[in-house]
Amino acid sequence: MPMVGEQLASAREAKKWGLEDIARLTKLRSDQVLALEEGRYHVFSAPVYVRGFVKSYAKLVNIDPAPLLEKLNGELNKDKKFQQAESLTGPQRGLIEWCAYALSRVPWKIVVPLVAVLMLIAIFV
Repeated sequence: MPMVGEQLASAREAKKWGLEDIARLTKLRSDQVLALEEGRYHVFSAPVYVRGFVKSYAKLVNIDPAPLLEKLNGELNKDKKFQQAESLTGPQRGLIEWCAYALSRVPWKIVVPLVAVLMLIAIFV
């Protein structure tokens, strides 16, 4: 079965449209359209953009986007840039980072006067 980009290019050629026509209708640059058709997904910054562009392109040339997107997921997994999604939570924090974060969240306008009052009471009692 042909790759996603090849299917899109074939559908575009069947409609006798050029790269510029697709670029104008999808609001992409013609080099981005060519990259999609050639399967050079690494030129895009994130897989979400590739999926969105493929979906728009497929609808434009009257292809059902669902099977294309399934095939696209397999193709994207082969690209090293898109294999591992970055963690949304970041790395686990250690004890020091957690303490620093906790102290940064303390309402100091309340704590400092309270500590000063407690120290004065301790001194005079």
